[in-house]
Amino acid sequence: MRPHHIFAVAIAAVVVAPAARAGDPSNAEMLCYVMDNTRSVAPCAISETGHTVTINTKLEGQDAAEVCRQVQASLVKQRMFFDGDRWRLQITTPATGRAVVASCDLPQTPK
Repeated sequence: MRPHHIFAVAIAAVVVAPAARAGDPSNAEMLCYVMDNTRSVAPCAISETGHTVTINTKLEGQDAAEVCRQVQASLVKQRMFFDGDRWRLQITTPATGRAVVASCDLPQTPK
């Protein structure tokens, strides 16, 4: 299984309960829990003031961008949305001194 597919499977496996109330920081915490429990990333950090979830992985370039797309799609499929201010997923890698190699918006609650 390609590394970025692990994220989609992990999100689907963990997010089995009804989604947390929109805007609740537990959405970010649940996403971090999923990311921390995959073999491909660690550690995960949440910035409530910056509205970011940051994961550290060995993936770079197109693979890191694909992780963003897979996470976005999995969150929408599981109906896990973020309300209020826009939240972003940032992917960093030790190879670049933890510089952000990919980022994407996390799904907003549909209006």
